[in-house]
Amino acid sequence: MIRRGSDETGVSITTGFIINLGVATIAIGFMLFISQGTLTDVVDTTEENQLRVTGEQIVSDLERADRLARSGGEGTIDMEQPDVSYNVRITEDTGNDNYLVNISSSRVLVSLQYTGEADVEDTPVEFSSRQNVRVSYEEDEIEIE
Repeated sequence: MIRRGSDETGVSITTGFIINLGVATIAIGFMLFISQGTLTDVVDTTEENQLRVTGEQIVSDLERADRLARSGGEGTIDMEQPDVSYNVRITEDTGNDNYLVNISSSRVLVSLQYTGEADVEDTPVEFSSRQNVRVSYEEDEIEIE
């Protein structure tokens, strides 16, 4: 058999395949790198919304305990929490009769205001996943545990 020139078709197909595979790998890696920031923002927003809802429930329980304490009663209010760990700290807002309810997780901090007549004990409390929040009240003081 006589060869007529060189046949570079096999080399061209292999080279094209390797180049296309490399470009596809770089494109997928770039897309994953770019989408990482978007996913982080979505997770932070979701966690902030979850903590805000939890904080509003705690403030609602504090207001309910305040009404019950003003009526001269004593007791506790239990509230089941979502599957997230967080810290609660209630501090007195200087200059008025409000309290700041700060709820924080490892990455997000949410602050809400609470206005009530009964004093609230100023101690930081840490809650783990699915742990109930207990708001206890006596005549003049409300405590979260």
